[in-house]
Amino acid sequence: MREQVHAFLESAIEAFELDGPIYEFGYSSAEDAAGAAESRNIFPLGDCFGDELDDGAKFDPLDELVKLPIPDDVARTVVCSGVLGHVFEPQRAVKEMIRILVPGGILLVCEPVGGSQSERRDRYWGITPQTMQWLLGGLKATLVGWQGAEELPHTVFGIASKPPANERFLRGTGPFLDGFQQRLDEAAAHVGWWKRLKIRLTTRASSADGHRGRRDFYQARFVVNLPVDRQLKHHLLQDGPPAAKTGTRIDLHH
Repeated sequence: MREQVHAFLESAIEAFELDGPIYEFGYSSAEDAAGAAESRNIFPLGDCFGDELDDGAKFDPLDELVKLPIPDDVARTVVCSGVLGHVFEPQRAVKEMIRILVPGGILLVCEPVGGSQSERRDRYWGITPQTMQWLLGGLKATLVGWQGAEELPHTVFGIASKPPANERFLRGTGPFLDGFQQRLDEAAAHVGWWKRLKIRLTTRASSADGHRGRRDFYQARFVVNLPVDRQLKHHLLQDGPPAAKTGTRIDLHH
């Protein structure tokens, strides 16, 4: 699994105190079959489900994410990793994942934009930050972020709370931003020559965009949308004016 996806999930689990039942829907190419199993191992709880239901029946998330064989209001957490770009109707898929969440449940979405040639070939869509904002636009409490150069991010993230947004989500927003920042800093500090070479090869080394992609590879930005009657108390905002409406943008720098 990509280290940024791992860092994203770990930070969210810790900050939002995620609990089960957890439903995890992930996509992996033939080259990354081990990555799919790795994501399941991140969750500390035993009640984590993916393509297998309570009765042992299996289903294919790519085919059935737009009409999940799961009842309403059963999941406290839903995780969707690398799937939406492979689903022909991603908006219907997001609505289905929200449907199975309990009120106040949390949805986590992470979408690698790059990837192997086979991953890109199998995608219907490239999920951009704007696309993620649109997909989660019906919810009042969201965090939408991306990692890498702003013009050409390599990973897009989304976190949303099904109404009503509970205190756990509101309380966890600041710690999530801090925890994710810390994990990105640690990853950037331990980049070896092989990883640097891979970053160079995947960020169009000869172009200006490639230079920005390498420079910003471990930089993340988030747009935070919270109910208008809430104030996001976070040290990254202390030097700026208070937000008069939702849509506060926070840049995380290493």
